[in-house]
Amino acid sequence: MLVGIVSDTHGTLPLKAEDLLTKCDHIVHAGDICVPDILRQLRRIAPTTAVMGNNDFREYGDDVDKFAYVVLDGVLLTVTHYPQKIRPRTEKLLKENDEFADFAGEIVAVHGHTHTARLETGSSAAPAGYLICPGSLAFPRTPAGETLGFAEFESGVVKNIWIEALDGRCIL
Repeated sequence: MLVGIVSDTHGTLPLKAEDLLTKCDHIVHAGDICVPDILRQLRRIAPTTAVMGNNDFREYGDDVDKFAYVVLDGVLLTVTHYPQKIRPRTEKLLKENDEFADFAGEIVAVHGHTHTARLETGSSAAPAGYLICPGSLAFPRTPAGETLGFAEFESGVVKNIWIEALDGRCIL
């Protein structure tokens, strides 16, 4: 299973990003969606899990809130916009939700907000095995430019996870 990870679209989805996401089985949007049309675009490509960012309002429906999680092919993804909230929210979910008492798959924590691509593993990502910020598709704050993330899962295992620039360069 291939998952596309985006953030900070600020109302526009570059055509190249849309092309790259067409190969995905699921899409995660880590906030700053800014207009409902973005979610409609993404949902036409693949099922989409999204959270609100600091530039979002309750216009996306009941399924878009400040925190979300989804289990895909045995891997748990937790999503929130703010980097300082992803670890505590993931810990709370694992501690308070009986569904994850005996969870055997890997965990990927996703945040947005910084407009800077980030990929961490090991103790710096705990309680997840991976912590990813896909960067930004609208206002990037790094020389890499517009970026998005991808994760490949199989039977509860993260096979590959990376961040890619729209020009095809692998950033992280």
